[in-house]
Amino acid sequence: SSFPEMLPTTASSLVFDDSLGILENVLSFSDTQDLLAATLVNRRWKDAGRRDDLWKSALLRAWKDKRGVACHPVCNSNLI
Repeated sequence: SSFPEMLPTTASSLVFDDSLGILENVLSFSDTQDLLAATLVNRRWKDAGRRDDLWKSALLRAWKDKRGVACHPVCNSNLI
């Protein structure tokens, strides 16, 4: 088969054929506000955005430069 035949025929097929892994990778760069907004897009984005490790990373980045301010205890626990 030739390369053009392997490409999706529409933009929507590209979005819906996407694996959750790519979406989760994109969301891993989000701050907490953007991550929350992404979970409101649709059910697929909500499912992807509910991963604890995404939230933990976003929260740790948010607190990273807050010298003298203790991070919430849940950030340092094994709960997330």
